[in-house]
Amino acid sequence: MNPAMSKGSKLPLGWTTRALVLVAVIAAIFAVVNVGFAFLSRIVEVLGGPLGSFGLSGLYQMPYLLPFIVVALPGASILAGLIDGVVEVLIGNPYGAIVIAYALIQALGVEVGFALWRWRSRSPLTLFVAGALGNVFGQALTVQLYGWTSLVQQNLWWVLVAILSGGIFGLVAYYLGQLLQRSGLLRIGTVGKAA
Repeated sequence: MNPAMSKGSKLPLGWTTRALVLVAVIAAIFAVVNVGFAFLSRIVEVLGGPLGSFGLSGLYQMPYLLPFIVVALPGASILAGLIDGVVEVLIGNPYGAIVIAYALIQALGVEVGFALWRWRSRSPLTLFVAGALGNVFGQALTVQLYGWTSLVQQNLWWVLVAILSGGIFGLVAYYLGQLLQRSGLLRIGTVGKAA
């Protein structure tokens, strides 16, 4: 094995090879999950319209939340978004190439959530806010693409549904990170900067 890989060779901004690999693996795994979920999501959108879309879309934040929990480095969510979006397109997401834009926009929202705490917190509140922002950013794109602006203006509580959906999945990511830490599969907090 390459000694640089085992120790995590240093890259700019505190990144290591190990951190890059972990982010890529998590993003790729969730890309497969998201493609499967996309088929269910299409049915929900047909049956439930915007409300159905807003309610389930928090799940799509997982590929951008969990990498930051694991590596605790600025940019982890954005990098995961890029990888997730490209992998989803390559394996056949039914929404097509627009998924890359969604992934990057949602990852940006998640990254903004972590930036509010200067990338130093992985608390339940931080994950709730990051998940909520990622989901709101993504749903803003959905509203524009589907022409739902007037519907959302008439039903502003749908925005609350999007916030809650993203926030709830932020909490799911938090507890999943805790499970990973307890399992010993990852030594959270030792991969990137101390949190």
